[in-house]
Amino acid sequence: MKFLQLNQLSMLQIYFMKYKYTFYEGTKTSGIYLFGLQLKILDKVRERNDMQRTTNIGKQMLIEFNEKAPKLYNSEDIPVLESISYSVKKHTFDVNYRDGDRAKKKQKNESMIRVLDERNISRDTYRYLCAIEFNLPREGAIAKER
Repeated sequence: MKFLQLNQLSMLQIYFMKYKYTFYEGTKTSGIYLFGLQLKILDKVRERNDMQRTTNIGKQMLIEFNEKAPKLYNSEDIPVLESISYSVKKHTFDVNYRDGDRAKKKQKNESMIRVLDERNISRDTYRYLCAIEFNLPREGAIAKER
């Protein structure tokens, strides 16, 4: 019985030594996997949830505005809600209610592409600029136009 316990202990030690080795060797903390989780998928889910929350808040604010605006303004005035901007922790959300003119957006994207190509602005630099100035067209919109 004592021999069996020593054997089990040594087997456990060997197993843990092997486990530690494969754990450190196979785990990538800077790549797309962290402890077996796919970080890109988690980011997409997080972004989708943020967009759903933002959309729901925007819809509720529009309903509230349409209900209360006639009571607060003169009947001759026509109040129109164009946009709302708010922040939660470090994230700023901007909800636009006006219909964006597609021709203007396309022209703005084309001019951004021209500037990026002529001035040799890298993708990383553009991402940093988009992080600072949220009104710039996102990289995905620019990539679709190219």
